[in-house]
Amino acid sequence: MFLLKKLNLKKFISPLYFPVLSASLLFCFAAFSFMKIVFASNRILVGNEVAPDVLDPVYAKMHNFQSCGWDGVRYCAQFFGGTRVDSPFSRRQVVALTARLFDSDPIAGFYKLNLFSLCFAVLLGLLIVHPDLLLVLRRKRKQINQTNGHLILISTLVVISVFLTARNTFHLMFSAPVLTDPFGLLLILASIFCVLNTKRVPIFILGCALSFLSPLVREQSGVAIFVCTGTLLFFGYLKVRQFVLFTGFIIGGTLLAINIPSSGKPVMSLWQTLSWHFNSNFESFESVMRFGVMLMLSLGCFPIFLARKSVRLALTPPDTSILVSAICLFLVSVFGGGDTDRILMPVGILFVLVAGRIVIRSEELSNGFVFCAVQFVISQSSTMITSSDHLSFLRYFGLRYLEFSGVITNGLKPIMEGLYIACIYSLITFVLKSKNRALVFESKLVINQSDMT
Repeated sequence: MFLLKKLNLKKFISPLYFPVLSASLLFCFAAFSFMKIVFASNRILVGNEVAPDVLDPVYAKMHNFQSCGWDGVRYCAQFFGGTRVDSPFSRRQVVALTARLFDSDPIAGFYKLNLFSLCFAVLLGLLIVHPDLLLVLRRKRKQINQTNGHLILISTLVVISVFLTARNTFHLMFSAPVLTDPFGLLLILASIFCVLNTKRVPIFILGCALSFLSPLVREQSGVAIFVCTGTLLFFGYLKVRQFVLFTGFIIGGTLLAINIPSSGKPVMSLWQTLSWHFNSNFESFESVMRFGVMLMLSLGCFPIFLARKSVRLALTPPDTSILVSAICLFLVSVFGGGDTDRILMPVGILFVLVAGRIVIRSEELSNGFVFCAVQFVISQSSTMITSSDHLSFLRYFGLRYLEFSGVITNGLKPIMEGLYIACIYSLITFVLKSKNRALVFESKLVINQSDMT
């Protein structure tokens, strides 16, 4: 009993602290999932048998492409240099050049680069959500309690949990390290961070350089940076000359990426590519279901949260700039490939960051924010580990390749489980609020009776 009084559990199950407790439990689950994939993940054993089909067979025999992956064989070829690959992979040579700085082996080089990228992406995400986070951590406990310390804690724990458990961040990297997605995410977040802090000259110069490099990693990422700068210019947060410089570097990087020589293999035009993927996603009921599952896995319920009127009224110009850039990035990416959940991973991260920025300023929205976080984290099935067999990899990461029953098992079912647990969380918060209101109502009655006497 003495221990229970010391812990003061009633305080932590009050409507005020229950979201904090829930976010803490969510973070513990995310940390457990992360440790499991670190020690149990297996790299996919695909590459050597794919390389002759997409590269020169003679060249493919000269190098070991084992564990590069289907798309990875192009990036491994770029790593060794001297070989042109088909577009759009030919536009992303910056990733291979950067990976060579980390290791002489392509698998190890990409692995280290992507691990570095994701770790710094988490840090940048936290700084975008709360720029003064490092200063807040230095404050005394009493000062934090007097401000919005518990909201900062909720937002921080949720952002880290999303990064750790999202299927196409750390989990994918440990299984298929030879991809451009983590480095592309880092450049998008770093560029947006620089755009939001252009008052500092070194950060502004760094932002211009990153804006030039970003389209050379993922060609559509330049759109997000351009829209972010344009929105801030519209609200008067950015000077015209700063916008012109940013735009110039973005256009320069995009034009360079488009004009990089490819292998010369016949490819579809941009419009043909978008049309083909659009038609493939809506040609049948199963295709629509498959597409919807991948959207939910990449975005979760955060778009619904951000569409609420109370949330829209709480948006500041920087929040709006990030949100609009995420929406535009979604529009140019959603039909850009078959792996919709993987391609839209940066969009989902940006939605989470915008929601985290808003929640820090509004306690009323914290429960809805945690609801979305619970649903997202549970739906990722982050404790599931794939083997080195490519079929095991596809059953988890390749929903577009799976038979429809596999999409239900590995996609729709986890999403519904996440919604179920999130609804239980909402029910508990509703009960706690109801009890709190009842106590307040009773106290008012007593006060009125005393006044009558």
